[in-house]
Amino acid sequence: MKQACLALALLFPLAAFAQAEPDYAVWNHLLAKYYDPARGMDYRALKANDAVTLETLRRALGRVNAGTLTPKQQLAYWINVYNINTAATIVEHYPVDSIRDISTDPLIRLNVFKKPRVPTPGGLISLDDVEHEKIRKPFRDARIHFAINCAARSCPPIREEAFTGTRVDAQLDDQTRKFMAGPLAPRFRRNGKGNKLEITTTKIMDWFGEDFGDRA
Repeated sequence: MKQACLALALLFPLAAFAQAEPDYAVWNHLLAKYYDPARGMDYRALKANDAVTLETLRRALGRVNAGTLTPKQQLAYWINVYNINTAATIVEHYPVDSIRDISTDPLIRLNVFKKPRVPTPGGLISLDDVEHEKIRKPFRDARIHFAINCAARSCPPIREEAFTGTRVDAQLDDQTRKFMAGPLAPRFRRNGKGNKLEITTTKIMDWFGEDFGDRA
């Protein structure tokens, strides 16, 4: 109960100042406590100790009228909403080896992303709705693919802090640099049978090639 009250207290400005950017202190606290860049999120400990805090945060952010925020604040808000709701999905179903294991439709392998479970003032929407309708379409910024975390090994690692409107561009640049320096970054190699270069890329850049300038 104390954890839930702390989350509500830190998020009280959401109700008091409709046009102010949400206070992401609770998310920063949870990341500092349970996220290790080398090992990922400790979902076991998060569920055992702060499941209520995470759920309270998720629902509090769901009451924010994103339309009153500046465009940069909206971008930061929806990225945080996506990451927080993805983490909450894992916590609710933990223990699971992968978020893919939460899918219930044998024909739609990743239907967990299509279920309406993200609270908004207008009702529940899906993680796919957040990614495609709230982030990709309005902002058209390829860097977001290095910021939203789908809780899978093929996804770029989650950022160790919340995104904010005043810093979102710098944060996205930093996420992109880290990804390009990491093991999932595109790699070039020379074809041994000819004098051509081949590129191997991550699934994300393959799936969303259009976002990265691939119009072929």
